[in-house]
Amino acid sequence: MTTMARLALGVLFLGNLTLLLGLRLDARLHALDPGLAAREEVFTMSNPGHALAGVGIALVVGATALLLLSTVRRRAVLAATAAVAATVLLGLLSLSTVRLTVAQSGDDGHRHHHPPAPAGGPSPAPGTHAPDGATPEQRAAAERLLAEVRAAATRFATVEAAEAEGYRRTTPFLFGTWGPAHWHNRAYNRDGRWLDPRYPEGLVYLRLRDGRTVLLGVMFVAFKGQGPRPGGSLTEWHTHENMCIRPDGRVALAIAPGQCPPGSTFVGEAVEMMHVWLFDHPGGPFAHHLDAEALRAALRQFGR
Repeated sequence: MTTMARLALGVLFLGNLTLLLGLRLDARLHALDPGLAAREEVFTMSNPGHALAGVGIALVVGATALLLLSTVRRRAVLAATAAVAATVLLGLLSLSTVRLTVAQSGDDGHRHHHPPAPAGGPSPAPGTHAPDGATPEQRAAAERLLAEVRAAATRFATVEAAEAEGYRRTTPFLFGTWGPAHWHNRAYNRDGRWLDPRYPEGLVYLRLRDGRTVLLGVMFVAFKGQGPRPGGSLTEWHTHENMCIRPDGRVALAIAPGQCPPGSTFVGEAVEMMHVWLFDHPGGPFAHHLDAEALRAALRQFGR
């Protein structure tokens, strides 16, 4: 096989990989925004999934043409034909898995313990427990906590304000240039104050595709078993069994149970966390997950 043919096969492989990545990313975007299909054409280059797929198709077409031009023997012609057939089969396979990817996209990249506890709704009769197990006093305490967090969080309306107070981003934006991301304040993590609405250890922002950034909620951190539960089952804490921390404070995910990427430290279940969401989270203001349904709700509320 000639050097040109080898080069063409390498580009063909790269094109297939880029095309598959583009299709996967596009599926993820559509899972988070069901109305996206109605606002875009077959190829909308502002959609990063479409852009990647377009680059992949261009690479595949160019490599196939180069491979055919380099064929001088029957064996090379057969190799080019097989490569084109493999491209078509891979494309069909990726399209068949797009719906599966959409159906399975429903978490924020972490494995959680405890299901989200709903909040709100009618209060039970005095002296009785609500269906979620909370007493009237606990429900009132949860409402007070939510009101206090909302009032205190107004000073974090912008990322700049949060960073001026010492918060630093610890996770990348979920979709590269946009999506949710976490900020963390090391000083507040070490001050010994558990569940203080004025000093949350973490903040969760959502960067929209138009460049705006909005505060989705706050996150409190405590040593496992020490987090206060004023609202009973409504204000339960949760753990991340696969979380590691790098020296710079950034979050990394364990590559195996208890095994962190090089240079990071396993946190696992040593600490527990509580989210308090400031948007209309489908699971309630104390839900543990920021899943696809919740992100869709946030996008609807803050605009796409």
